[in-house]
Amino acid sequence: MMERSLLPAYAAHHVAKHAVLREYMNAWLPKLGFSYPQVAVIDGFASAGRYRDGQRGSPLIMLDAYLGRSDADRSRFKHGPLFTFIESKRSFAEHLRAEIDAIDDLKGASVEIIHGSYEKEFPKVVERLASTYGQPLPTFAFVDPRGYRETPFDLIRSYRRQLGGKAEAMVYVPVNFMARFVMTDLTENALRRALGGIDAIERVRENPELVDREAGERIAQEFADLMRREYDYVTQFTIDPVRHNEYHLFFGTGSEHGVREMKRAYWKVDPVAGSGYQQDPRQARGQQALFAAAEVTSLPPEDTLPALLRERYGTRIFTVEDAQRWTLLSTRFLDRPHLRSWALGPLERAGDLEVLESSRRRSGDYPAGTRMRFTR
Repeated sequence: MMERSLLPAYAAHHVAKHAVLREYMNAWLPKLGFSYPQVAVIDGFASAGRYRDGQRGSPLIMLDAYLGRSDADRSRFKHGPLFTFIESKRSFAEHLRAEIDAIDDLKGASVEIIHGSYEKEFPKVVERLASTYGQPLPTFAFVDPRGYRETPFDLIRSYRRQLGGKAEAMVYVPVNFMARFVMTDLTENALRRALGGIDAIERVRENPELVDREAGERIAQEFADLMRREYDYVTQFTIDPVRHNEYHLFFGTGSEHGVREMKRAYWKVDPVAGSGYQQDPRQARGQQALFAAAEVTSLPPEDTLPALLRERYGTRIFTVEDAQRWTLLSTRFLDRPHLRSWALGPLERAGDLEVLESSRRRSGDYPAGTRMRFTR
């Protein structure tokens, strides 16, 4: 193994990023692994698997989501998951291999460590998975680059199309770092590939007087639009907005359940240390920062879930199913438990919500088929 001092440093932004990754993998692996013959996990920029202070990196975090389960849980997997870790720096790849070799028992998991670039090796991995397993193969790809020069969006597009509707991706994009160069020609080719073409760069450059953060926001919007062309649902998690050195985690999935579990992961991350959340800037409102449950009342009144629901439905009759789906897909909030605990229940108790039809046995419950409307 490498000397500890030669391993990468554990930066502040890793905390939120790895917390989100850990929470989601702990939900994703059993959900898909219990149901499908095979699942696969790819880390496109695996690094060394360990930081100099001993913190575990993304490969070990993802592997822990399987190895850390009980024997009873692992017995429910149809086959052990396939883990593929790609790393371009030889010393890091070798250290990661030593970390994996130090694990006594992989419990049926298959781990492949590839020394090579993401741009060259990721398409080969995808092609091999597609030819071996076909579609749909539940796959989670984590793309967390050092910069943006080696991350052409075409690779994500091809990945999604070759592996089908169960192929998800979480991509880390250093938008403000990119914004420093977008008004110059220094990295234009890298920006063009990362954002899908010269047209995207020209749209970002439309207001040259706006620099850094404003340009970063436009870059984030362009990347979100790219993701939405490939995925039914796209979520966005902003790290470090306080110092305006923003990094964005973009998540693409074809599953509403995937949206729910990723949003649960977002809500579990402490927002005080400069974290933010944004579901879909074109559809949702009130999503500039992620607040813990105890802090929800500090949102501006017009951005709370009750206010958003009132704006959507007015005094029209609506079903609980429609409210749940809209809450999940078009707001920062979760359909469960936020809708009932923070909106429907309090509004009904205040006399602002009238339940017209329901099979419920007690007040405060909103089972399937419940129809209601706001009274004012």
